[in-house]
Amino acid sequence: MSDEVDGSSLFGVFLLSILSLVLIPWTIYKCCNSETSSKPFELAERKKTRWMRKFREFWTCGNITLLLLWVVAILLLAYVQQTQKEAEIFDPFEILGIEQNAEDPDIKRAYKKLALQYHPDKNPDPKAAEYFAEKITKAHAALTDPISKENWIKHGHPDGPQGSAVGIAIPKWLLEELKDKKRAPMALLLMVASFILLPLAIMGCFLFRSNKFTGPNNIMHETLEYYAYSKYNVKESQSIVRIPETLVVAKEFITLHTPAEHQPACEDIRKLMLRYHPELKEKAAFWKRRASVVKAHLLLLTHLEREQDSVPALLQNDLKYVQERTPALLEEIVKIACIPRRPYGYGWLTPTIGAIQMSQCVVQAVPIASRKQTTRRDHADGYAALLQLPGMNTDLLRQMQKKRIQSLNDLIKMDDKDRVELLNGLRLENTTIQDIDTSIGAIPQLTVTAECVVDGEEEIIEGDVVTCRVHLVITRRSHESGDFTESDLRGQGAQVFSPYFPFKRTEKWYVILAYQPWNAVLTWTHTTLKDAELYGLQYGDPIEKKNNGQTPVEADLTGGQTIEMQFPARHEGTFDFQVICMSDCWIGCDQTIPVKVTVRKQARTRLGSTRPSPMGADSDDDDEDDVTQKRVVKKQEPKEKVPDDGTKYAAEVEEEEEEAEDDDDEEDYDYDSDETGELETGSDEDEQYRQGNGTSTDEEISETDGLQ
Repeated sequence: MSDEVDGSSLFGVFLLSILSLVLIPWTIYKCCNSETSSKPFELAERKKTRWMRKFREFWTCGNITLLLLWVVAILLLAYVQQTQKEAEIFDPFEILGIEQNAEDPDIKRAYKKLALQYHPDKNPDPKAAEYFAEKITKAHAALTDPISKENWIKHGHPDGPQGSAVGIAIPKWLLEELKDKKRAPMALLLMVASFILLPLAIMGCFLFRSNKFTGPNNIMHETLEYYAYSKYNVKESQSIVRIPETLVVAKEFITLHTPAEHQPACEDIRKLMLRYHPELKEKAAFWKRRASVVKAHLLLLTHLEREQDSVPALLQNDLKYVQERTPALLEEIVKIACIPRRPYGYGWLTPTIGAIQMSQCVVQAVPIASRKQTTRRDHADGYAALLQLPGMNTDLLRQMQKKRIQSLNDLIKMDDKDRVELLNGLRLENTTIQDIDTSIGAIPQLTVTAECVVDGEEEIIEGDVVTCRVHLVITRRSHESGDFTESDLRGQGAQVFSPYFPFKRTEKWYVILAYQPWNAVLTWTHTTLKDAELYGLQYGDPIEKKNNGQTPVEADLTGGQTIEMQFPARHEGTFDFQVICMSDCWIGCDQTIPVKVTVRKQARTRLGSTRPSPMGADSDDDDEDDVTQKRVVKKQEPKEKVPDDGTKYAAEVEEEEEEAEDDDDEEDYDYDSDETGELETGSDEDEQYRQGNGTSTDEEISETDGLQ
């Protein structure tokens, strides 16, 4: 017969198993995804309290929940160990307290000794009597009685085979409820709902929500469709001024909860933004869009103008959501802009640059209009680069210009005492001056060299796969202080100093190989430059210290971090490519260097060459003749022959860019055409919102592209 085991202990095992299914994967996820990053802006006195700050940063809601679950798991484990009966091995020698080579006289002597102690006639304790009958007597029989001894040898117990323990993983109180006919249905329903339906519902909700998102940035599928295929999609000549029009039509912002209670708060930020952007008052199409899209756009403008504290408390959570999701959405816009397109198979350069510049403005909270004022060639030293400093505004910049501070480099090159004296003259607070000095110390200075080659060959032929090798070195003023060491370069990369951006941001860089006459992105990558900074920390600026002040193009720089990108040489000619390195969070740190590439036409005379076949040809087919290869190459050429120097096409693109610039200079936000990405709606909620903002329309506005 099987023995019945207490169900409470088995129920604890059941709960511990269910908890482990959630707790262990969650712990592994938290440990593997805890991105640590270095802080180049951290001062020496702040490093002394690093562990204290890490301790405070640990106590987040997620970490506290995880810690409590582990405490519950430990308590359950202790409860199971105490309540569950462990299977004991029957050992007669251990029970009698004798050695295994003991003889019969020793066995009898030990039995009599224990009988005097545990026999019911000598000890009235019931437990002693039970122990004497179940243990001592059977142990004596196993060593003296032939049948008992045989059972013990074969089955491990003098009584023969023992039954297995059986139990139900249900608490006693619930088991008693099930035995009651009146309360059994409710108890059974409770069990089914708690242990079957509830886990299935949680898993179903998780899968349903996770299926809405895609990619490492968890972007909604509809957002990618709007960015790529709708009338609000990324355009070929879309500059930074037009990027917000595409950005705000993300599904994440369309579904932003905007009840009627938010209308007074939205009205407050509308009035605030009209002071910065009075041109929006005349743009009726701006206010015709969905209320949620208008709210997201206004919150984005509020962040860029550094008016976060002016946002009503009712919209603070929405503001943080817009701030958190915007960098990831801009990264997706960059990916879509860089998708190879027909007929040449290249991405678009203008929207790529515009989206990256927009990302810089969002992280540093700098208005978009300030980027238009950097029309000089050295745009990195322009107006926006100074505005990214904490506490800076247009009035302070005018005062600095009077003192011949025209660019960020002018401020960085100043002596520390002179810079502090200058900032004190602007009547800035000490904390603001300290933040400015911290920001200057954290701003990276990038050194770049690049070359385009075909491995194993001296020249580039049509159809070759060209490798672009880019060597990068990063230095900072904080490296010179001596407080920043190699041990500080840990984790994924450097953390950005962004006092107006409420979330931690790891510094990443876009490396783009472009051909501006065609507005083309040949190849690109997005990565951190931890090794480049480690090299710069060890050796400093290699251009200034090792090459006698030569420019990055003239210097033979092979150290630092090397990035390799590949692209096909589709056309013959001499091309002046550009390697553009742009930070996704710093303004004024971008570097652009020219790379001249000469692609020669493939000739039939090179029969013994080991070159790869032209792009599109089957290189594995040894029987394919030269005529077939020529036919494949001919198909890849554009319909209109491109000149070797690209002058004809460059003139056309230049003319189109001039027209686009003229359109952008008229007004920053022109929402009067389909190209502007206006998101229209005819819902009652949006009609109330428009009436509350003093705008109306005479005809019904229909929704398109599924944005309803």
